Amino acid sequence: MRKWSVKKRLFYTLMIAGVCLAALVAGIFLLSFFLKKPVKSYQSLGEVEEACQQYWQENLGAEVKYWGKKEIPTEGNGQVVELTFYTVDPDYFITIHKTYITYTWQEGVIHIEDEKQVSFDKVKNGEMAEAMGEPEYYYWWPWSMNKEDNGAAGNLQNQGMVSGADIYLPLLEPETALPLLLRLEGGSSRKRAEDYHQTYVTYTFDDGSHINYVMRKGITPPEGFNEGTFWFPAYIVSDEELEEEILAHEYVEQADVEELKALTEVGGEKSETWKFDNQYVLIDFIENEDVAIYGLYGGRAMVLREGNRIFPLYMGWISPQMILPKIYYGDYDKDGTREIALHTLMGTGTGLFISQLYMIEINKEDICVNQFGSGDFSRFTGRITDTWEDENRMLYFAVDGKPIEQVLHLPAIHGSETETFKKVIWGNYIEFTETAKGQWMLTAEAGLASWEWAWPDYHEIIASAPVNYHKDGSFSVGEINLTIGEN
Repeated sequence: MRKWSVKKRLFYTLMIAGVCLAALVAGIFLLSFFLKKPVKSYQSLGEVEEACQQYWQENLGAEVKYWGKKEIPTEGNGQVVELTFYTVDPDYFITIHKTYITYTWQEGVIHIEDEKQVSFDKVKNGEMAEAMGEPEYYYWWPWSMNKEDNGAAGNLQNQGMVSGADIYLPLLEPETALPLLLRLEGGSSRKRAEDYHQTYVTYTFDDGSHINYVMRKGITPPEGFNEGTFWFPAYIVSDEELEEEILAHEYVEQADVEELKALTEVGGEKSETWKFDNQYVLIDFIENEDVAIYGLYGGRAMVLREGNRIFPLYMGWISPQMILPKIYYGDYDKDGTREIALHTLMGTGTGLFISQLYMIEINKEDICVNQFGSGDFSRFTGRITDTWEDENRMLYFAVDGKPIEQVLHLPAIHGSETETFKKVIWGNYIEFTETAKGQWMLTAEAGLASWEWAWPDYHEIIASAPVNYHKDGSFSVGEINLTIGEN
């Protein structure tokens, strides 16, 4: 038998091993190809969001609502986006559902490479902010009165707890609205402090434990119910915060007029005035009039002084940008007696500029404070309607039913031509100004929301109108001027 040389045997051995290795690699490749999950493709992130929302609805068997999206930085080739949804159960517990999508763009088409679903079960109140990955001031409550929106009234009616107008009556008072909306039983509510914006309520359970809520007005009553605006729980406060608020009320009620008169310098050191203490800083005064307004250290309350009379104002005065409140004198309701107009700017921050207007009438013994409230603003913006034409991406507006000539062509939202128009949003920019003739004006800018991004995009859609104050303490808005700037 012919023997092969060592070299020859080694050559054929290596050749056979190479062929086997190549076959193995090819087999693994083909196996992974056939077993690989097909890549999903979409035309826009809007379609991705709808698909994810449908996934959650099918798996949860409940109505799922969309919150927003957030891009996640990544070092890989694909892009990662976090899509957040939520559900609300009958006890008003909120469950957060997040889908993390890894995707790539190829010739205008989104290809999904990977997706992962995560839920945060039974999230409530401030815990929601942490689960959402948002700052603490992002609180959300489903306090709609619309039955179709799965709101408070709709839920309670569906459960047969109450019916007809009976459901709405407890919402007129903060102490009764709290246990009704949060389904708290076996305890009692007690009002602890209040100001012109909100009321502090403590709910004590039957075991002696308690919880403190800030209650605010803001729920719009259903059509035909005209007895007042409804209260809702805004957020929880600690015992320390509540005690500080109660102390602030006591301090301003005991303010000394001579000590206030001695303050002549407007403003003060931020590091000092931001600390809660029984001291005051001069905020503003009216030239040639013995009228001034002072702020309690810590920003929880103010004091108005007219001559030797002082009046507590239970409202904050420190804003993030430290823009001090201003006061004005004028006969705004044309009744022959001057009122004091108070202008504050408490809502400032990224994407927010919300000022407030109050009219203060000084009577013989006390004062009456009337605010241009959320209901007044809703009636103002409710007179502005919009129509979206998807084919040409055109947005049309009408004021009091009359179309305006200017039209907004919107090829891109947030700089992206793939984002899908959702709605027009009013309320993030609100400014009040007084003209030289003593006429107050309201200016508001609208933002545009898309289905892909929760934060609005701005295109200089600005509405302005005169604000009228009436003898009965109410406000109305005159003719609206709506303008649309350049895209």
